[in-house]
Amino acid sequence: MNLHAGFRGKDLQIGGFVSNGYLQSSHYNYLVDSEDGSFEFVELGLNASWTLQDRTTVNGQLFAFELGPYGNFEPLVDYLFVDYNFKREFGLRAGRVKREVGVYAHIQDIDVSRASVLLPMGIYDQRFRDISASLDGLSAYGNLDLWKGAYLDYNIYGGIVELQEDGGVAGLALTSASRVADNLKVEFIDSKYNYGGQLWLSPGLDGLRMGFSVTQFMDMSATTLGTVPLDAQPSYLAGLPFRSEFEDYDLVNTTASIEYFVGEWNFVGEYLYSDVSLFVISDIAGVFTTREDTRIKGDSFYLSAARRFDRLEASVTYVEYYENRDNRKGIGTLNPSSAYNKDLQFSIRYDVTDYWSLKAEIHDIKGTARLFNELQQNPILDEEAWTLFAAKSTFSF
Repeated sequence: MNLHAGFRGKDLQIGGFVSNGYLQSSHYNYLVDSEDGSFEFVELGLNASWTLQDRTTVNGQLFAFELGPYGNFEPLVDYLFVDYNFKREFGLRAGRVKREVGVYAHIQDIDVSRASVLLPMGIYDQRFRDISASLDGLSAYGNLDLWKGAYLDYNIYGGIVELQEDGGVAGLALTSASRVADNLKVEFIDSKYNYGGQLWLSPGLDGLRMGFSVTQFMDMSATTLGTVPLDAQPSYLAGLPFRSEFEDYDLVNTTASIEYFVGEWNFVGEYLYSDVSLFVISDIAGVFTTREDTRIKGDSFYLSAARRFDRLEASVTYVEYYENRDNRKGIGTLNPSSAYNKDLQFSIRYDVTDYWSLKAEIHDIKGTARLFNELQQNPILDEEAWTLFAAKSTFSF
């Protein structure tokens, strides 16, 4: 898997990339401290593919990133696996393998794959990279002939994901607790198994493919600690220790995808259905307060059209995300706009050279569903409409 152009030896291919982005929003902080404008959007990668013998390769990538409070440039093994291709119809990978979900999950850090800076918010979220990029385990893949001109690609995987204390699941747990507690931190976070698969059908029409994927995360858990706010009522609770436990956190994501290349045009559409179930147990100073058995069914979709003009590419994307598809308008909630996110996104990319690309985009957003508050960066959700500007420069080698 040679993901980026690079130095090529007889049996070794080496490549890499470095990118820096900028985010600025009219209101709220998304991913970084974007309301004030921030360059804390950096990605670094070094990858290699080594052919040991016919049909056998070793593929790996070291990755580091900073995205506001996430990443902090701590190097991680993004993927590292042995790939044995028995034949076109069947191959195996073992190690830290890429998870293939939808169009972009396994190529989310490859900027040449799209015109946009940010992937559609409702389906892809860089804060969840600790569970979305790869897993430690096995995957099987292959390409099967169907009828004349038609074929089916498949990828099936299973293994373990390692949750990070500064990752998206932790951020989600802290955000939930931040509405009732201060001085929060993650005491414990863990996960067990992840498995799933993806099918891509190419029905015989040039440039068209249709995909379907299912992935399940089992028994994720997190414990957060904090203190009851000083202005809490009744006042005798103020300052007391607060503890919240997320247990038996199971997540099933089902994604349907379609992609069509025709001439210089590229059209993409995806729909995601998510089913989340968990127990939330809270206590104050060791005294049990609440136990909530929660099941939420959410969904999201986007449609995107991109056009290539030599070294220039432009795209428009429309995204809708609903935290609970049974209550899309947030009726009866404290803040109805937190139930959804609707994003109209215009992007432009210019390839200065074969190794250097520049991107810029603007988002017109309604809704606050994708805003985190683990660091009190969005304590009050008082406006429905806001805008986000993003820019990025990427060098690859």
